[in-house]
Amino acid sequence: MKNKFALRMITTALALVLILFSLAACNSSGEGENTPTDALTENGSTEGSTESSKYSGNAIGESEFVIFEEGSYTCPVILSENATDAEKKIYNKLRDKLKSLTGTLVEFKTDFKAYNDEGDDRTAPAVLIGRTNYEESAEVYKELRFSEGKIVVKGNKLVIAFSDENDGNDMYSELLKLIAKSDEQRVALDLSVNVSKISNPELSELPACTKGVAYAIDCEDDTDMIRVEEAGYDAFVDYKERLKADGYESLVSREAGVNQFETFIKGDRYVHIYYKPYNDVMRAVVGDVSALPDYEEMSKSFEKVTTPSLTLVGQSYSDIGLGMIYKLYDGRFVVIDGGANYGKDLVYKQLSKLAGEGNDIVVAAWFLTHAHGDHQSGFVELVEKHPDDVTIENLIYNFAPESKYKEIAGEENNDLMNDMRELVKTKLAGKTRIIKAHTGQLLSFGGIEFEILYTPEDFYPAKFDYLNLTSLIIRANIDGTTVLSLADATHTLGTVLVNSYGDYLKSDMVQLAHHGIWASIEQIYEVVDADVLIWPSNSNGAKKWIEDGSVRAAIKPAKDIYLPGASNITIEFPYVFKNNKAEFISNHT
Repeated sequence: MKNKFALRMITTALALVLILFSLAACNSSGEGENTPTDALTENGSTEGSTESSKYSGNAIGESEFVIFEEGSYTCPVILSENATDAEKKIYNKLRDKLKSLTGTLVEFKTDFKAYNDEGDDRTAPAVLIGRTNYEESAEVYKELRFSEGKIVVKGNKLVIAFSDENDGNDMYSELLKLIAKSDEQRVALDLSVNVSKISNPELSELPACTKGVAYAIDCEDDTDMIRVEEAGYDAFVDYKERLKADGYESLVSREAGVNQFETFIKGDRYVHIYYKPYNDVMRAVVGDVSALPDYEEMSKSFEKVTTPSLTLVGQSYSDIGLGMIYKLYDGRFVVIDGGANYGKDLVYKQLSKLAGEGNDIVVAAWFLTHAHGDHQSGFVELVEKHPDDVTIENLIYNFAPESKYKEIAGEENNDLMNDMRELVKTKLAGKTRIIKAHTGQLLSFGGIEFEILYTPEDFYPAKFDYLNLTSLIIRANIDGTTVLSLADATHTLGTVLVNSYGDYLKSDMVQLAHHGIWASIEQIYEVVDADVLIWPSNSNGAKKWIEDGSVRAAIKPAKDIYLPGASNITIEFPYVFKNNKAEFISNHT
């Protein structure tokens, strides 16, 4: 028995020696995991190539940076292990161009470093594309302005740096110019090269962000956003100081739960920055000051002439739609959406009734949550039919860029967005202040505060799989009574809200998301823990969805439930409980 055991141990040891020998041979051949030689495909995967050439390491000539000479490449092209899609695309373009010139595929390597391992020789020549973890890349990106691309030789590295895909495409075009005289024998460019090109001059004037990884995103409506990943709270504090040093003045600053917000202005531009710890991301939204709320006007005193109320506009057109009208202390109104009332004139009729005969109808602010017909058609109808009968002082929305609408649901929703923008230009231009909503803004009209908890900017640059992800999420505060409007918050949006705010979402009243149809996630109603549930649907819709898990989670803490159906329901403040929950459930189950 002992002899068999000893024989087994010897056999195992020999097998281990053979495995270690094989691994050593593999690593010595340069084909280990840390030194990939495959080319990157268009979707970011790798493809093998027997044409790849080993590099000679003689990239630096007397006056030139040589990429290819005498049948072989002098250095590899390095891409970040965590390369963005934009960086991968530029690499692919350069790879294909070099192969078309030389007939040989350039060697591809990443900046990967194994744990406790120095990785590849960092002193060897290389072409660095994008934000690699090489010191030379970091040196260039430290001073790179937003919306800028740069090609420069740092030591024995050719660094190609850019903020986004547009800048990357610019740098690729500039690189083609630099190697225009190259051929199948030699690809080189001048050592003194220092190309810089800016695609968005206004954005480039912002101070550089030296902490985290920053990307520029076009948000349309004359706004851009800088999204800074791996930021940390220090990046938020540091960037505030950089803005101040550059002449920006703080206009408004606040906290919402653990999230930080501050708006700065300089001349005719503003920078709204905010930091959310849950995903360690800082955002800086840049736009024209004319698109900001008039904070000075909102701070003025007003006369209390009436009792505030919230009217839920009936949806006679269908079983879905959202229309909420707040009557302010000063007699004006704030409207959220309007609902699917096209052809019924319901919003105008209700505003007329609430204003009282002979009184002017003044809407201090009209919020449009997103470009769906069951939310905005009531607004469209009122503006088209009654342009001179209703004064709309502020229109507040944040529609996603056109490219995002094309990602989601095709031309129908894209048309709704464009129709809205055209309506604003033709009917409201010069009469209404158009405000671009941003997460964290706190607006006050006639004694009621409105807090913006989410805009589509919170989701960029991720792909929108559903237009409802673009919904504005708004919470009203009427002397301490809070009403949370979830619009058409999807499950994804609900997750973002819960992760961003947690218990800060606690509210007295909540509007059931998406009319009760797949009404977001159960957790959001657990943290909101509202005593009053507002359900923008009709009885048929309620009976159909009342057993849904999210709906049950919303009903559980409620004492009162309001479902307008085809009728208008007005709730006055301060609120008095009706304790109608049991009756409601009895009627809808």
